[in-house]
Amino acid sequence: MNKEVKEQYAHVTADVINKVCGVIENSYAHVYSVSRVFEAYNLAMQKNDKPQTCSSCLRNRVRDLIKWYDAYEKSQGAEPKSACTDVSPQVVIYPVKDGFSDIAFTLKGTEECDLYEGKVAFADGNAVSPGKYITVLGEMVIEVVEGGAATIGWQYDDASKEGYISQVDGTVRYPMQDSVPIDFTPNEGTLVEGTALYANGLTVPLGLYTTTEGLTIAVEGDGTATIAEDIAPQYTAPGAPNFVAPAIGVVRHPMADGAMPIDFTRGEEDAYKGTVLRADGSKVKAGTYVTAVGGTIAVQPGGKATYKEEDLT
Repeated sequence: MNKEVKEQYAHVTADVINKVCGVIENSYAHVYSVSRVFEAYNLAMQKNDKPQTCSSCLRNRVRDLIKWYDAYEKSQGAEPKSACTDVSPQVVIYPVKDGFSDIAFTLKGTEECDLYEGKVAFADGNAVSPGKYITVLGEMVIEVVEGGAATIGWQYDDASKEGYISQVDGTVRYPMQDSVPIDFTPNEGTLVEGTALYANGLTVPLGLYTTTEGLTIAVEGDGTATIAEDIAPQYTAPGAPNFVAPAIGVVRHPMADGAMPIDFTRGEEDAYKGTVLRADGSKVKAGTYVTAVGGTIAVQPGGKATYKEEDLT
């Protein structure tokens, strides 16, 4: 590996790779966690993009992560063989109902991050006639057109359709912008706090999810969830679904007065001198600020700053 390439990936750790692979894996099932996509993207690309929930914002970054991961694997002198590849076999065999032979579904290329489109043939190599086929497990619908092109998915909105997955009594089904619907079970006495599962019964990962009506569902790691029209970003609780992490090389300082934390970018020659912004990206006015642990940040006009630790003498 030449020096330039080595420096390009000097920031890459096993944790970065695991997070990138996790995002890519979820994308194959059209599952996008805003916080996880942007965290992995910022770590891999060494950026500090603010999370956005629009479909194209998420999909474009996942595509970039796939390209980045492929380039990283090549730089290591090996063919991709991590979880990013293993979790997404290119051909999936589906036993189907009504006496048909198993159907071999060849997934569309990962460049499109699309599990639901591809081409099919029977597992014995014979062509599959146009029509709808219902899988034995999960009752997914494989819809085949002339030439073998096909789509696969579940039905959630029309109970009259084959493959329809009904919701459990007491749940509210929310169609989502970028994934299968979420079935929300509200707690007693409230409509906005409860638990969440995907309509196909799968666990909803920690993250923020946007419904087609623009509501935000914030899901915790244990499946508990909250629904709101707008959920403010979290800057000091890394375990929260709406946490916005600082960029690589940036130190986040919670403030003694509870104000928006200050992100301190250290200088190359002196770790106590650098530049600052608020955690939300806004500018910090000139002045002296006290951190939650007693340190001080002296900010000059233009954003240059000096950090001084708490004086314990």
